[in-house]
Amino acid sequence: MDGVSARGRLCLAAAVVGLSVAAVSGCASQVSALAPVGGDDITAVRNAAIDVVTGHTLLVKDAPRCTQVAERFSCVGPSTDGSPIIVDAPVDGSTMIVTVGATVLYSGPVQDVLDAASRGEPVPTTVAP
Repeated sequence: MDGVSARGRLCLAAAVVGLSVAAVSGCASQVSALAPVGGDDITAVRNAAIDVVTGHTLLVKDAPRCTQVAERFSCVGPSTDGSPIIVDAPVDGSTMIVTVGATVLYSGPVQDVLDAASRGEPVPTTVAP
C-alpha cells in the first residue's frame, strides 16, 4: 500500500473490523430467529401443536406440556375458553394429531406445520377422514 500513511492504514483496518462485527451480529439475530423451530422431536411436536391451535385463531392459555409415554408423545394444555388441547404423536415426531375439545384440528406431518409457520404461511389443514 504505497502512498498510504500509517494513519490511513489504521483507519482502513478499523473500518474492516467494524464491518466484520456488524456482519457477525447480523448472523446472531438470524440464529435467534431459528430458536422457535429448533430442538428435539418432543419440542418440534409441541411447537407445531401451538402453531396449529393458534393458526385456527384459538388462543392457548398455557402451552401444552408434553411427556413421553412408551413410544408416544402426549401433550396436554388448555385453550383460553377452557377446552383441552390434546396432542398425540409417535416418538419420532413425524406425525401428530391435534384435538381441541372434541374437534380434530390437524392430523398429519409435524414438519409440514413447522415449514408453513417458518414461511409465514397458513397452517396446513390436513385432517384425517
